[in-house]
Amino acid sequence: MKQRRVGTLSMGLLLIIAGAMLVYAQINAQNALELVLTWWPIILFMLGLEVLWAYYSAKDEKPKIKYDLLSIFIILFIIFTAVGIYTLNQVGVASYFTKMIATEHYTVPLPTQELAVDDSIKKIVVDSSGLELNLRTGMANIIAAHGDAYVAADSRQTAEEMLPSSVIVDRKIGDTLYLSFNYRGLGNDRYYHSGIDDLTLILPADRQIEVESHNYLEVNADNPAKRLSIKGDGVVELNIPATANCQIKAYVEHPSYLSGNVEWQLDGKNEQDRTDKENRENWQESPKDMGNPDIGKPAEDVHKGEREKEYRQALLGKVTFGAGEAPITVIGRNEVRVNQI
Repeated sequence: MKQRRVGTLSMGLLLIIAGAMLVYAQINAQNALELVLTWWPIILFMLGLEVLWAYYSAKDEKPKIKYDLLSIFIILFIIFTAVGIYTLNQVGVASYFTKMIATEHYTVPLPTQELAVDDSIKKIVVDSSGLELNLRTGMANIIAAHGDAYVAADSRQTAEEMLPSSVIVDRKIGDTLYLSFNYRGLGNDRYYHSGIDDLTLILPADRQIEVESHNYLEVNADNPAKRLSIKGDGVVELNIPATANCQIKAYVEHPSYLSGNVEWQLDGKNEQDRTDKENRENWQESPKDMGNPDIGKPAEDVHKGEREKEYRQALLGKVTFGAGEAPITVIGRNEVRVNQI
């Protein structure tokens, strides 16, 4: 009678089952790795049953079981590999790579958000942080925001579920409304991430507006009626209609930072007056204070003083539309671009 070797049957069944699982996963569009992680313990049952079958089905009183070493080696390799994958899955590594492989990038529209602005609000302060913001002015007493978000997820449905219900974070103090954006909390986790790709903010034109931006800022000011002040570390681009009635004053570090399709007027005398006045104030200080004028000052006062010093030393450029009644002031560390549309 031909003697069977333990391991051959298990190896054959393992290949059959593995092939069937791969075909099933392919037909039903399921994750083959998850099926393997779920059903790998069946290998141990198969090998154990084959050992018992070979022992009890033998004709000898003291049967000697022979093993198919190559098949057992392959089975052991598969077992240890499966156990390793299972361990990685338990600590989240396998899930990370699985989701990373399945991740695609989607552009999803953000939910449109509107806030009513009553007559008690005289000023609106916007902190755009690191966002690239498109700011527009309108005639209605409504603040509106809309845009697109880029999301890395395994499906569009998951991408849409990651978006917050509101992007604007508003806080009213006295007659001033402060606005910031919830762009850092768009449902980021260990596997998926998201961020705002394009955001448009519409503000009432009949309120004072202050904007602080650390990235690219585009302003489309349609007939502004109140003061608009901008502090920008990135490029600031203003699109102004030819029929507007405003005057733009831009404080920059160099004339090359002033650009656009308009003709800038440089106020060199104003710059020299500010520099001379600052020098006179510095020479009037005592030698002790001249050594370190910031000693004993709070950090906020030192930062404010540095900002005011930069403001006094900056080059002033002017552009006037119409009678120039509505003032627009830009304090920029980068290019200030004004286009007449």
